[in-house]
Amino acid sequence: MAELRVGIDCGISNTDLVVLENKKLSAVRSVPTPEYSNTSLKEFVNENTSGSACPVFACTGGKRLASCSGFKRVDEIQCVGLGAAFLSEEKRFLAANVGTGTPFVAVDGASVKHIGGTGIGGGTLDGLAKLLLAKRAWDLEAYAKRGKPRLDLTVNEIVGGGIGIIPPTATASNLGKVTMLPGTPKKEDVALSVITLVGESVGVSAAFAARTAGMQKIVFSGRVPAKNKFFRERAAAAAKLFGVASVFPKNGEYATAVGAALLA
Repeated sequence: MAELRVGIDCGISNTDLVVLENKKLSAVRSVPTPEYSNTSLKEFVNENTSGSACPVFACTGGKRLASCSGFKRVDEIQCVGLGAAFLSEEKRFLAANVGTGTPFVAVDGASVKHIGGTGIGGGTLDGLAKLLLAKRAWDLEAYAKRGKPRLDLTVNEIVGGGIGIIPPTATASNLGKVTMLPGTPKKEDVALSVITLVGESVGVSAAFAARTAGMQKIVFSGRVPAKNKFFRERAAAAAKLFGVASVFPKNGEYATAVGAALLA
């Protein structure tokens, strides 16, 4: 008989659902949290499990956990670390789960330890997208594909070359050229610079956290790195400046829900 575990991650924007069947990821789904209910969970489970086995459930997340009454509740930090390890198959790394904000979790085998984080994350992307472009975070990449890096100052533009360990092509000031340019910047350029700002900020912060914890790799999970190519590129490039490698596992947006299923 199959062993079935269902993990639920109740986020402020989305509720993520996964099924682990015999310790393999067999189904995933994301539901906008305002639309999530026990009915949507039941439909997901019925569509993705057979009637011959009874699943066990576990949920994690913030104050939205009230929607998971009746299920085992598990620690979110443990879920972040265990889920990232499961999806990446890495053993020793820093997990950076880019959700609304970004917690940093040091994983060393069975040891999972929260070491800090940053308030910069998907919520920042969404907020800046609305403030600057009257758009949402998921619209930014389409604009950024047509954008040019016209708004950020490079190290070379300031000092005429590299400085210390930083190469001349690195960003010296995100959005640092805006006040120097005539007129209103193109929305495509703004979108690219906003993603660059968030990606580089998270990448640098995660790299410093990884080095402090003695880690040489970062596993990025969460919806932003899973869905946004430009974010992945900028975060990885920023971390690489400080000698830290980046891993972006398949289905990374479901890492925390996977961790919940593992703890069910």
